Amino acid sequence: MRLFHSLAFVMALLGGIGTLAMMVLINVDVVGRGFFGMPFPATAEIISASIVGIVFLQLPYCTLKGRNIRSAMLLDRLAGRGHRAARILDGVHYLIGGVMLAIIACYAVPEVVEMIVDRETVGIRGIMTLPRWPFVVSVAIGAILTTIAFFIIAKRRLISPESIGDDDE
Repeated sequence: MRLFHSLAFVMALLGGIGTLAMMVLINVDVVGRGFFGMPFPATAEIISASIVGIVFLQLPYCTLKGRNIRSAMLLDRLAGRGHRAARILDGVHYLIGGVMLAIIACYAVPEVVEMIVDRETVGIRGIMTLPRWPFVVSVAIGAILTTIAFFIIAKRRLISPESIGDDDE
């Protein structure tokens, strides 16, 4: 489990670095456009390709920390009253999340191979292009690891612990 948590943490760090790189790129584009009349080439295309990859890089760690989106209001209310239903409902939430991310992974993995074979790029041909596959690799890896995280937490919720929240065990 420590290795899994460490891997998720490193991916989240890479996602954070990616976010900083996007911010720098956007600022370079704005300054270039405003002061020199020369925007950075393919900024919009690079940013649009990067955003999804960055989200999926950060998703496994976010899930392991119990920080993904869910209706905590109902769960907290049920858990506060000592209802076993809170654990069951939370476990079902994580099971469904695991299935959904597994479906995404099943679609993303073949896409990576196809993009490498077809040499797909993002950007503006003749000006600046980047290979598209690294962006989709981050989606595939993030989806696979998040699927595992969802199922680990679902097992914990449905089988043993009484607590709901941070899963940094």
